[in-house]
Amino acid sequence: MTELRVGIIGAGQAGERHAVGFAATEGATLVGIADVVETRAAELASRFGAKAFTDWKKMLEYNPIRSEHEMKWYLESRFPGQKMEILNMAWNS
Repeated sequence: MTELRVGIIGAGQAGERHAVGFAATEGATLVGIADVVETRAAELASRFGAKAFTDWKKMLEYNPIRSEHEMKWYLESRFPGQKMEILNMAWNS
């Protein structure tokens, strides 16, 4: 199985739930947590062995999003028979 490197934007309650879920998912590695509150990002990242960021764009430079076809392949292999919709994020630099 291909490793899925995960970065989470937001270290609040929802971000923590996502971190717990990905940490328990075979094939997924939590590599980054981004939050504008540096202490929240650092605390959650340290719990899961990830790197803390205050800027989500910097986190994406560190942990680039996989291409759409790789992400879709990964999700469909983890959840057979489920329809997957992929959200693409982009910005102009």
